[in-house]
Amino acid sequence: MAKKAAVLVVDPVNGAGLFHYLEAFFENGIPFRTFAVAETPQVTTNSGVALRLDDTVSRLAGREEEYDALVFACGDAMPKFAENADKPFNREMLRIMKRFAEQGKPMIGHCAAALLYDNLGIARGRRVALHPFLKTVVRECIPTDDKAVVDGNFYTAQTEAGAEPVRGGRRHSAIACEKPSTLRHAPRVKSGIATGIEPLRTDASVSSASDDHSAAS
Repeated sequence: MAKKAAVLVVDPVNGAGLFHYLEAFFENGIPFRTFAVAETPQVTTNSGVALRLDDTVSRLAGREEEYDALVFACGDAMPKFAENADKPFNREMLRIMKRFAEQGKPMIGHCAAALLYDNLGIARGRRVALHPFLKTVVRECIPTDDKAVVDGNFYTAQTEAGAEPVRGGRRHSAIACEKPSTLRHAPRVKSGIATGIEPLRTDASVSSASDDHSAAS
């Protein structure tokens, strides 16, 4: 059965990073569903383009078992996150991240993703890639200068641009971040981080819902 990814989208979001994830999933037949970290499914990109997503983060709560990986799409919402940390949708996002991590599922993200993981205490002792400005801020994870890092079930990248392929496990595996040409079983990736299907493997098969996004066979 196909594996499914839940994609958390902040408002505003980095459109380039978001669509690299989504197009890579689509092109490789991996179903996904987008969840706005906002009060409504309507968000904008950093450049002001309006997007209507599938649902809000509140609708993902309690449905974590339906998904095999959690993707965090970063954006300009993050510099002001501290000011909005008490908003219900941000609190729900953090609770969901913790639940996915507790279940050992792949945690995928770039830029400030590792900072959120660190604040939640779910990446203790893990090597991570994150925006260079944030290296001195994290406390429990291990910041690196690498463009991308795979450590356990954490797949992190510095930014949405310029990341090189990362080898993970027996196959090339990590996150779709900058122009990934494939998600699975590819010996080489032209640019960006390869996303292997290996990290999405779980013991339980999950059926894809009819309203999930997936490529035609």
